[in-house]
Amino acid sequence: MWRYERTKACRKLGRLIFEIIEDNYSRSFTSASELSILLGVDSFTYMISDANRQARLLKDYTLEKHLGQEVEVKKILSGDKHLNAAFRSVLLGIDNPNATLIPESFYQERERKQYLEHLMPMRNDMAIFTDTLNGQSAKNVFGVKANLLSLFEEHLPGFHILHFSTALMRALESHAQVNPGHQIYLYLRTKSVRILLFDNGKVKFSNSFQFSGVKDVLYYLLLVFKQHGLDNAQTPVFLLGQLMRDSEMFRLLHRYIGKLFFFEHGASTKMGNKLAKMPSWFFYDVLSLNT
Repeated sequence: MWRYERTKACRKLGRLIFEIIEDNYSRSFTSASELSILLGVDSFTYMISDANRQARLLKDYTLEKHLGQEVEVKKILSGDKHLNAAFRSVLLGIDNPNATLIPESFYQERERKQYLEHLMPMRNDMAIFTDTLNGQSAKNVFGVKANLLSLFEEHLPGFHILHFSTALMRALESHAQVNPGHQIYLYLRTKSVRILLFDNGKVKFSNSFQFSGVKDVLYYLLLVFKQHGLDNAQTPVFLLGQLMRDSEMFRLLHRYIGKLFFFEHGASTKMGNKLAKMPSWFFYDVLSLNT
């Protein structure tokens, strides 16, 4: 049975909850390496991979909510020695609720802000981006606070940005295409869950929710079943994220979902020897950013 221990709190950089450094990692080779960062509402995960797309270093922070996201991000970017280097490329994945899918045939560049305003209040300092999902004939429009982007530009100039849901849909697309019918994918963080529904390889639903207890997650999942007229005894649900088989969350979901699986599939980035000892679904998120 898999277990892992959380590391002790890091006062300056938020809370470091996980760190893996492969034996073949060296800071002297970062100029040939790729840096992938996944920034969530309350989390900061990053991975450094080599020219062969093998992960050499992975760190996962929980952001202290009372300090504010920008404050925590600035501390990590300036204080983590492994980030103070020149990289061949830097990819920033944003995991926030400020995103919406638009069919490609309806998409208009000048309407991007309006697409988001239909769903949520938009701050004046929001920068708006669009990802293309060729396999879904859709655009993923999302917003990010401009001052947050300024921090990354200051410390990691020339970075590329995309929304995490874009990366996740691209990564899961091939799996959903070879499995006929409906497939649900449930990605868990400490206090948030993202649920995606595919039908014969096409995305039918994608949304994220904040939760305070395990029953909240079950509620959101069963709501997706109900809204789409699906049978929770027959529709497969695949789990991603830092979830254990002996956890309260898994036991509750297993009680209500007839076909519940951990997503044990390879990502676009190869795992090093140490990371490969972890369950494959644990860090599929950051491993799949470069899909």
